[in-house]
This record gives sequence, structure tokens and C-alpha cells, in this order.
Amino acid sequence: MRDALGHPEPAKPALPEPAPEEPAKVYDHGGDPIVLWTDGACSGNPGPGGSAWVGTDPAENHLFEGSCFIGKDVTNNAAEIMAAVHGLNALKEGATVTLITDSQYVVGTMNENWRRKKNIPLWYQLDAAVERHASVTFRHVRGHNGNRWNEHVDTLAVAAREAGA
Repeated sequence: MRDALGHPEPAKPALPEPAPEEPAKVYDHGGDPIVLWTDGACSGNPGPGGSAWVGTDPAENHLFEGSCFIGKDVTNNAAEIMAAVHGLNALKEGATVTLITDSQYVVGTMNENWRRKKNIPLWYQLDAAVERHASVTFRHVRGHNGNRWNEHVDTLAVAAREAGA
């Protein structure tokens, strides 16, 4: 492709391919509310990326967790979106979920209707994952601030990134 002046347009980084049906195991919440902690990690921007999710009950008792490598050329924002997608897809349909992430990008886009300019296919995946459930509420937590579950999910996401890098 060429721009209006006839110059070649720079190559745009490819969006990560959706991970294969991640996660393989689906947690049966039995109708109980779930708190879902998610995080994405990448080295470089773009670079190798991983996503992770941890499910707890409202009293923060650990229920399940997972992580996966999502690609070698991933942006941090894409990793954050995919972490939310994978976490929601790790739950049996119909859950009442509070999804907590340190990504203002994810929370702002889902709660405040921030304009979706990039990662459009990933936003569609997140919309589809949300629609599977009775309700999903997005909350922001400050990252790297000592929160037990945010720190744990960050460790899992970094490990997933490193495992595939």
C-alpha cells in the first residue's frame, strides 16, 4: 500500500492470533459469584506476551488459575485484553463476575466506552466472552502495589511470557 504521496506505508504490527481454545479446563462456579483477576505481560512493546487469570470467591479464597503464552509480537494492551478473554472463557457460562485488572485501558474501554481505535478483533473477542455470562463488572486495581492477587497474576503472566519467548 502507498500513502497519498505515493510512499510505501510502514508495515503495521500484526495482531496476535487468538490463542487456541485457552483454557482447556472450565471452572464450574455453581452459580456463586466469582472475582476474576487478570493480567497481561509483554517484553518490549510489541514483544513476546503472556496472559494470566486467577479466580477467587468474594472472600478472596483461591478457586482456579491459568496462564498461556499468546505470541511473539504482542503489545501490552493486547496482552491485557487477551488475559480478560481467557479468564472469562475459563468459567462455565452464566457466571456473575467481578473482573479486576491493573489495565486502565481495559477498564476504561469496557466501563466508560473509550473509543476502540486499535485491537478491534480482540475487543470483539472480549465482548463475546462477556456476553457468555450473567454479568461482568470491570474494576481497576493499581498494579505493583502489593495486592496479593494482582501480584500473583502478574507473576503467572510473566512466567507464561518467558516460557514462550
